[in-house]
Amino acid sequence: MLNTMNKDFIIKVVVVVIALSFLTELFFFGGGINFGNPSVSEGKQVTGLTVFNATIRTYTPYLFISSDTDPALITEIRNIDEVKNIRFDPSGIVIDLETRDDVYPTARYLYKELNITALALANIAPPATIEVDAMTEKVNITTGQVPIQVATEPLLDVDSQVTISMLAVSINNRLVDYNSAKIIFDETLIEIDAIVSSLNYKSFTYSIPWEDRNSLGNLSIYGQVEYDQSNIIIFNPTLSTEQILDKKQLDYIVYIDSSSAEISSDFNDLDSIESNFSDVSFSLPPSNLRIVGTNAPELPYTPSAIAFSYVFKIPDDYIDYEFEDQFLNIVSDNEYQLNDTAQISINAVTSGNRVLSINSIVPPS
Repeated sequence: MLNTMNKDFIIKVVVVVIALSFLTELFFFGGGINFGNPSVSEGKQVTGLTVFNATIRTYTPYLFISSDTDPALITEIRNIDEVKNIRFDPSGIVIDLETRDDVYPTARYLYKELNITALALANIAPPATIEVDAMTEKVNITTGQVPIQVATEPLLDVDSQVTISMLAVSINNRLVDYNSAKIIFDETLIEIDAIVSSLNYKSFTYSIPWEDRNSLGNLSIYGQVEYDQSNIIIFNPTLSTEQILDKKQLDYIVYIDSSSAEISSDFNDLDSIESNFSDVSFSLPPSNLRIVGTNAPELPYTPSAIAFSYVFKIPDDYIDYEFEDQFLNIVSDNEYQLNDTAQISINAVTSGNRVLSINSIVPPS
């Protein structure tokens, strides 16, 4: 099942913004750069927003990751062949790589295999001329085609076409400074009629009555089992102090307070519970059982929920967007047969018609 990302995506964006601030300070890109032309110091100055298409020329050979990255993952990163060194800074962790060409594949590995978002410093080759919107006028200025540095998540390899947004400063129609440069990625909703390629597993959820919680037998024969056994009594209304002291004497009570009691996990006598607590109002919450496998378990209970994990394939003749992988793992409440077709909705980060990452997938309804 793909992670994704409503809550996770928000957290990821916050981390990226903080890291971008760090990189901006660390590498001093923008802010007073004169592109090798000391004569450009007087004349008409124009400052404004510019958006233009450009090319990723190279990446600087290091990656930046969050300072709270799990130490066990840091150890895994050290063992990557392309990693030369790891440096710790109060604002984050810098991973030095062997070459510039290692940035994109290493960042993709960190994201796909270790679930780590990394940032890099991209060197962007701008076009010879860009248009600057100075609010009161629009001015075409020359760039000298000097690389623009942008702190970004390296979602695209070198030589990829990107759209850049930045604040540009020009004098005499020549770019002399820039700031807040960023690559513009689109968040796109993509709807596809995908094909059911295979079944990963079925998930069955049960609500087990309190008195049956210890009589389920060997569940492991059905596959992966998650069992949350409930050994609790809930009191409503709450007990008085006198009632608590009275019930505390029962030998199967592990702990008791005014709102609930914990019962010994191997105690199953419902008649005794009903007799001993006949003077108070109580409930016995059921236990929750989840079984993951390929076949329905033979249990004397009706599942409260059934979910199916499928591999959906994007059709070979689909051309609207280019995916890195044609196969998508999707959990659905609906049951399908192999080769069935169903429409899925994908929330993705895109650049042009390329899908760079998938934030979430809405299964067929």
